Amino acid sequence: MILQRKPFMIVVLMCTVFLVLHTAFGEEQVLQKTKKAAVVDGVVQPNEYSFTYEADEINLYLNWIQGKLYAAIIADTNGWVGIGFNSQKMNDADILIGYVKGGETSFQEQIGKGHKHRDKDLPYLKSFSLKESGGKTTLEVELIDNLVIKTGQKTLPIIIAFGDADSFSSYHRVKKSLAIALKK
Repeated sequence: MILQRKPFMIVVLMCTVFLVLHTAFGEEQVLQKTKKAAVVDGVVQPNEYSFTYEADEINLYLNWIQGKLYAAIIADTNGWVGIGFNSQKMNDADILIGYVKGGETSFQEQIGKGHKHRDKDLPYLKSFSLKESGGKTTLEVELIDNLVIKTGQKTLPIIIAFGDADSFSSYHRVKKSLAIALKK
């Protein structure tokens, strides 16, 4: 009887390991070109973006069409939100960061240098929108795609983060790094 249960136990163990690994690492995240543009208005509508990444307290949305890359971040904060492209660390990332204070928006396009950032020489932003409502801050941007995604690039490293202060220099409360596969 014990010998008959052993193959069954091995199958159960293998299935459990598969489910744990699949849950921990998930499926490959892929961003592919679409034909539908997003609207940069500070409000993410259902089905507006073709790519969604949801994490605790922060969500990322992407849409890539010919000539444009759209990105949106929604974070559980009344402080700043930011996204960085082409690095999974702050260093060398092309950073877009902003906040809303007293109904006025503040926004900067930066380049990461070590654990800090400074003004970027060659911006690639076309438009942006920032909104703060109900304890959440939303940043939506429209970018020139070939300045963000280089010819032949197979993955797009991204960092997303937010902090609790209305400041460009305060430390983040939450940060996430992703490497998103690109499919034309």
